[in-house]
Amino acid sequence: MKIRFSKLKNFPTVSLRPGAYRQASEDVPSTAAGYRNHLRWWDIAALTAIMWGSSIYSSTVEFFSQSASEDRAAAADVAAQDFSAADNLWALLNQSGLLLLAIGYLVLRRFNFRQWIIAPSLRGTFVAVGVFLASGIVYEVAYALQQLVSFDGAAAAAEAEGALSAGDTPLQGITDPSLVVYSLFNGFYEEIFFLGICLAVSARYRALAFVYSLVIRFSFHTYMGLFNATCLALIVGGIYYLVWRKCTGKNLYPLIAAHAASDIFGVGVLQFLPEGFTLLP
Repeated sequence: MKIRFSKLKNFPTVSLRPGAYRQASEDVPSTAAGYRNHLRWWDIAALTAIMWGSSIYSSTVEFFSQSASEDRAAAADVAAQDFSAADNLWALLNQSGLLLLAIGYLVLRRFNFRQWIIAPSLRGTFVAVGVFLASGIVYEVAYALQQLVSFDGAAAAAEAEGALSAGDTPLQGITDPSLVVYSLFNGFYEEIFFLGICLAVSARYRALAFVYSLVIRFSFHTYMGLFNATCLALIVGGIYYLVWRKCTGKNLYPLIAAHAASDIFGVGVLQFLPEGFTLLP
């Protein structure tokens, strides 16, 4: 299946059909038709401002508004809070508008959208499940180590519980249609930016672009506390990048699906195991 933004000759095509497009060489900056395979640094900066400017600002303000003594407890409360259907709808509408602005910018820059390979498949779904579980396991280990070295074990445990679980039960999130719809969209929105936009650069700048993507992923999660934001950036960002580069043929579908699952269920995996199971002695 193909989705066309317009029938106008100069507007690109996004392909969702497996094998419909073979990605151009990383060293080829543009197609024969003149569409850009690579973005410049100012393009990525502009798209960051469009897609994440307000989120980074509000997260930073909330982080610095917390006093040192209240920081971890407040972060735990924020991480654990439930969003209403109205909150999810507002976030969906807001991000949809920002995504349209970003697409408009890319159209003006004659970006080659066909690089965005989104090919759902059974194999891709299994990869998504594996990514979700792997991220959750590494997250659980990180939080277990944090609690071992923390001077305030109760606060560390509360922070971990808020970040690792999306509800009182593992399947609570999937019973909320508004959360499921928003999570699917948010998975697309975030991974299109981090993998489809930030990494649309020449191969020699790929490592720098990856580090930049981690910084941005960290920056709009600081409201959850520094430890949560760092884990989200390094664990999620790192694993997703490695899987995208090595295991999926640069197909975004498994990472979008894994991200959506994390939004619905939470990033932790111990919640799916018998009650009382812990990584701590």
